[in-house]
Amino acid sequence: MPAARLGTMATWQDFEHEAPDLAPAVRARFEAHRHHVLATLRKDGSPRVSGTEV
Repeated sequence: MPAARLGTMATWQDFEHEAPDLAPAVRARFEAHRHHVLATLRKDGSPRVSGTEV
């Protein structure tokens, strides 16, 4: 079972395994620039936005 389903953070390897067609495009996007903004939705539907430096 993937780590994300067990209540822990998924690894990049989990992501590559679960979405092999999407992973190369995401990696290329992450590597294109140093700063990123990640937006997700909380359980109640409200947004969560995080600035990230990779």
